[in-house]
Amino acid sequence: MTIKNIPRIDLENWTYSYYSLGDNRAQINLTGVPTESNETEFLYSVTVLKDEEVEISLKDFNDLESACTYINDRYKRWALVDGTNPKGKEGSCSSCQAH
Repeated sequence: MTIKNIPRIDLENWTYSYYSLGDNRAQINLTGVPTESNETEFLYSVTVLKDEEVEISLKDFNDLESACTYINDRYKRWALVDGTNPKGKEGSCSSCQAH
């Protein structure tokens, strides 16, 4: 992955940006949980993964702004990665306009 000059995860780039340190990555995911009234409550979950598969920690937020504030404060010393540019992958481009 290419590290770009993105100052922080925000309301615009949260779907493709994440923090990385070694084999760990911290990212924001949109999750849904069932409520007692059989509806779905959507949450923004800050998740830390090891090797992109093993969940290390999870913290849920009711709004995206709070999730962004938390992830930026907690993981700001990790490398910020733009996931739209997977360096070295076949068919990737450095200036994709699709995102």
